[in-house]
Amino acid sequence: MRMRLKVISIVVSALMLFSASIASACDNCADDATSIGKHVPWDKIEFRARKFLIGASSVMEWSILDTVTSGAEWIEPADVAGVEGTPIAPGEDILRIAYNSDFLGTHYYTVLWIDPRTGAILQYETNKDGRKAKHRVYRFTNMGVFRRTWRPQADEKKLAWHQWTDQSGDYRPFQREAQNRVIADTLSLVYLVSTSGLGRDVEQLDYLAYGNREISRAVFSTAEPTAIKTEFYIQGPIREQRCHGKIKVMKIELDIQHVGDVIDPDFGFLTEVELYLTPDTRIPVVLSGRAEGLGKLTIKAKKVFAAEEITCPEPIIN
Repeated sequence: MRMRLKVISIVVSALMLFSASIASACDNCADDATSIGKHVPWDKIEFRARKFLIGASSVMEWSILDTVTSGAEWIEPADVAGVEGTPIAPGEDILRIAYNSDFLGTHYYTVLWIDPRTGAILQYETNKDGRKAKHRVYRFTNMGVFRRTWRPQADEKKLAWHQWTDQSGDYRPFQREAQNRVIADTLSLVYLVSTSGLGRDVEQLDYLAYGNREISRAVFSTAEPTAIKTEFYIQGPIREQRCHGKIKVMKIELDIQHVGDVIDPDFGFLTEVELYLTPDTRIPVVLSGRAEGLGKLTIKAKKVFAAEEITCPEPIIN
């Protein structure tokens, strides 16, 4: 039973791309900010993962919205003790990234609000239904992050989360190395890496990562292009295509390094993380990593949704 619960936790969290409790601070965002505007041609991807006959699915989608009419509801510190700094303010436009994940009857929903010019995370909220339902909102300042958590009482489970009366809040300061820096949440990293110049005119992106009150350094770098066997669908405005066979992809590796006195950085459960992108359309077709006690875990893109017609990667003919 303990192993089964561990597999459940890892599969769900992996589909949320690393862990919802980690954030990153970009070291060279000034160089990368302009490339964030090079939006990818896809706007929604369905991912799937399976381990030991246990499977889960997650859908990631993004859109650029006008901040005034975006629907974002910013939380304030109010009675959260010890909050330092100023909440990061949005500009005229805002990038919205949403994740919907399902596993064994439980639904997980997460929304991120991001500055599209810099990749800075402003706020994200996550909701979990089921027996241990909760709703949590994280709001980022230049010094740290405060959060509010809502849980339903026994007679409130059928009510909307904002009607739940069990509320709590806390504040987590960033370490000195990350204060007054641009912070980009890990759940946005697949999007940011896909839209960046990595593999084009940039060979490495360097981030500072915050997780469980610790700072670690996350370095994304390109490796030699490789070929992988894959199968997924592309749904365009007119037609649906099945892409399958061996294709050439760009391989991106993630290296986690310690910062300061943190010798063994806590960056979630996955190590040896690799991301595989199609060179032209920058589709993240595979994300893989290694989990202690479970071995390799692979997340695959199963369906890609695009607002414009894009073609399948050209298969490699042996």
